[in-house]
Amino acid sequence: SSSIESRRNRKARQSLIKRILPSYYDQLYQATVGDILEISTFNVPTSYSPLRSGIRLSSNFAIGNIDEDGPSIEDAYDKSGGFLLVLGQAGSGKTHSLSSLLLRLLAKASKEPSQSIPFYIDLSGWDGNRSNFEQWCIRRISSEYGPPEACVLHWIEDLDVTLVLDGLDELSRKARSDCFTAINRFRQARGLVSVIVACR
Repeated sequence: SSSIESRRNRKARQSLIKRILPSYYDQLYQATVGDILEISTFNVPTSYSPLRSGIRLSSNFAIGNIDEDGPSIEDAYDKSGGFLLVLGQAGSGKTHSLSSLLLRLLAKASKEPSQSIPFYIDLSGWDGNRSNFEQWCIRRISSEYGPPEACVLHWIEDLDVTLVLDGLDELSRKARSDCFTAINRFRQARGLVSVIVACR
């Protein structure tokens, strides 16, 4: 029984990494190229700690500056230990940057089985239940990308997922606060699961 479940999980993972997610994330990346209204760069704090790790998008320099001395979102993610808060105004390139990171993380997961599966989740459809954010994420991942909920739960328990959460600023003020509380509760329960949050 456990060997059948293991095979099912491996098959679902391979299908996601090789076929489903690359197409989805490439479309997301291409769709957000034209959404960048300001020329932006990453300003990365020198200290990183859970919930405070962050990159702030500013309008001073260009993404991918010619000198390329500035840190990228990939650098920030690596230095943050897997817990990152991305802040920026509307049009500063948050979703575009996330999609770039998603493609990089997916490429790593494709080459190395030990790398976690990155899942992009739009928080604008959050159900408002602060006490069960994990279950909501599992349902969203299953309905959006196709794997059975049991597989997603297994991956979360095995620390085999990276949650990339976008659209927090599309919620109302109260819902935003409640959602951040729900994310924090999830992180207290699943402290080693990587979480990236983008918000204005």
